[in-house]
Amino acid sequence: MKKWIFFNYIILAVVFLLSGCTTEINETIAMEKGSFDFDTLSDSQSEIYSLDGEWEFYWKTLASPDDLKNSKTPVKYVHVPYNWNKFEDQDLPGLGYATYRAKLTNHTPGKYGLRIPNINSSYKVWVNGELLGENGKVAENIEKMEASLRPREFFFVTEQRNVEIVLQVANGSFRDGGIFSSIEFGPYEKIFQKTNDRIIFDTILFGIVFLAGLYHIVLFLLRRSDRIAFYFGVFCLLISFRIGVVGEKFLLRIFPEISYNLSLQIEYLSFFACLPLFYWFTWILFQHIVSKLFGKIITYLSLVFIAIALFTKPIISSNTLFYYEALTILVILYLVYFLRRAIKMKIEGSIIVTICGLFFALTVVNDILFYNLIIDTMELAALGLFVFIFSQSYLIAKRFSYAFSKLEHVSNQLAILNSQLEEKVNERTKSLETYQKQLMQANDKLYKLSYFDSTTDVPNKRLLLEELEKEWKNAIVNKDPISLLFLDIDCFKEYNDTYGHLNGDKTLREVASTLQKVIKSYSGFVARYGGEEFVAILPRKSAQEANLVAEKCRNAIEELKINHQSSSVSQYITVSIGISSEIPVAESFEHFIFKADKALYQAKSNGRNQSASYAN
Repeated sequence: MKKWIFFNYIILAVVFLLSGCTTEINETIAMEKGSFDFDTLSDSQSEIYSLDGEWEFYWKTLASPDDLKNSKTPVKYVHVPYNWNKFEDQDLPGLGYATYRAKLTNHTPGKYGLRIPNINSSYKVWVNGELLGENGKVAENIEKMEASLRPREFFFVTEQRNVEIVLQVANGSFRDGGIFSSIEFGPYEKIFQKTNDRIIFDTILFGIVFLAGLYHIVLFLLRRSDRIAFYFGVFCLLISFRIGVVGEKFLLRIFPEISYNLSLQIEYLSFFACLPLFYWFTWILFQHIVSKLFGKIITYLSLVFIAIALFTKPIISSNTLFYYEALTILVILYLVYFLRRAIKMKIEGSIIVTICGLFFALTVVNDILFYNLIIDTMELAALGLFVFIFSQSYLIAKRFSYAFSKLEHVSNQLAILNSQLEEKVNERTKSLETYQKQLMQANDKLYKLSYFDSTTDVPNKRLLLEELEKEWKNAIVNKDPISLLFLDIDCFKEYNDTYGHLNGDKTLREVASTLQKVIKSYSGFVARYGGEEFVAILPRKSAQEANLVAEKCRNAIEELKINHQSSSVSQYITVSIGISSEIPVAESFEHFIFKADKALYQAKSNGRNQSASYAN
C-alpha cells in the first residue's frame, strides 16, 4: 500500500513539473530557397516561429548585408537546423566560417524578437541591414575566433513587410560547425516571456537538484558508514551544475565572465563523472548481483575522458562525446538487465529503482539522440532526473528511518525532560536578561557621569584630556598641525549675581550647545573645562584656521543676544578666547594647554570679547 502511495506521489510531482515547464510550442515554417512568404499562412502572424528549412549559405565568406547585395557568388542552400559538415554531400570541416541569410516576406510590421540558441560558435546577426549584436568573436582566423555558449535574444522594430536576417557564423573550437538548433522568430513580448519561463524553470530545477545533493551529503556526514547517500549527493550536485550550463545556461547569464572553455569543461565533466557515480550508487543497492569489476572499468574509462576534457582543447574533447555517449547507452542496457533480475529475486526497492531508473535512462538516451540531431524531440533528461531523485530519496530515507525509529522512544523521554529543563532555563534566562539590561543601563549612566558634564551635557575635562592625548599622538605621527581654543564667558560671576544661578546654568547650556555646533562643523571636539570655561580641540587646523574658528565661535555666542546688564564689556553675553597652535614634537601636551590659557589671559587683558593667539 505504501508503494502505491509513493507512486501516486511521483505521478503528481511529474504532472506538476510538466505543468510548470509547458510552454507554447513553436510553429515551424518550411523555408525554401532561403525565404518564406507569410501570406501562405492561414493563421495569425503573432506566434513564435522556428525558422527551419533552407537558408542561403556562403561558405568561407563573412559577408555583411551590403556585401550580399553586391555579391555575384552563386547562392547555395543549407538546411537549418543542421551542421554544415555534410553540406550538399561535401565533407566540409567542422572548423571554419560562413554566412547564412534568410528572407521573410509579407510579414506584419512591428516589434519582434530573434532568439538564437547555443550553437557552440561565435556569430554576428543583422536584421534589415542593422547589426543587432555579436556573440563571441567572429573572425576568419581560427586562432582569433572566440566562441560563446550563451543563448541570445535580439529585439528590433521593423516598419517593413519584409525581414532580412543575416548571420555570420565562425567555429574554431567545436567538432561540428553550423546552426544545429532552431532559430526562433516572433513578437518580442512572446520571445521575452518564453525565455524568462525557460530560465525560471531551469533555475527552479537547479535549486531542487542542488538542495537534494546537499541534503544527501549531510545524511552521509551524519552516518558515514552509508556511502549510498554520498554517491547520490555528489551525483545530484554535478547534475545541478550541468543544468546551469546547458539549456538556457542561466549560470552563464549570471556569470558572463565564465569562459567558453570553462563552461564546456563543466558540461563535459558533469557528464563524464556522473556515469560512474550512478553505477556505484546502483551497485551499493544491489551489490550481490551487479558486477564490481565492471564498475571499476567504467570508472577508469571515465577518468580518461575526464583527463581529456581537462587538459585538451574543446575541439578534441568534443570529439570524445560520441564514444562516451555510446558507453553510457551500454551501461544503461547492462543495468537494465540486472535490475530485471533484481525484480525477479524480489529484492527490496528493485521495482522503484527499475521503473524510475528506466524512465531516467530513456530520457538520457533521448537527449543523446536529440543533441546528435538523430531525432527531433526536446531535452527530457531534467524531467527523468526529477523523477529519479524523488525515488532514490525515498529509498535512502527509508534506510535512515529504521535507525531513527530506534531513537524515537529515547527522544520522547528526553523531550519530556528537556521541556522541564527548558522552563527552568527560560526563567533563568529572563532573569539574566533583566540583570544584563540593568547592568548596561548602569554602565551607560556611569559612563555619562564620568565623561559628561551634568549641567551642559557636553564632555567634561576628563574626556577632554583623553581626546587631546589621542589627537596629540595622531598629530605627532602624521606631522599635522593641531589647535586648542580656551574660552571663558566674560563677567560670568556678575551674571550669576544679577540673574541667579538657575539662569546661569541655562546660559551655560546655550553657550555649550552653540559651541558644539560651530566646533563640530570643523570636525573638532568641545568640552566644559570648569566653571564658565570651555576648551575646543581642532585637529589638523593651523593657527590661521584656528583664528577663523575662534571668531566664528565668538560671533555665534554674541549673536545669541543673552542679556547681561552687569557686564563691563557688552549688554549681551560674550566670550574671550585664547588660541594655541603648533605641530607637536614632544610627547607631553601640558604646555599646549598652558599656552592657550596664557592666550586667554591676554584676550581678557586686552578688553575681553575677543580672541588672542599665544605669542612666545
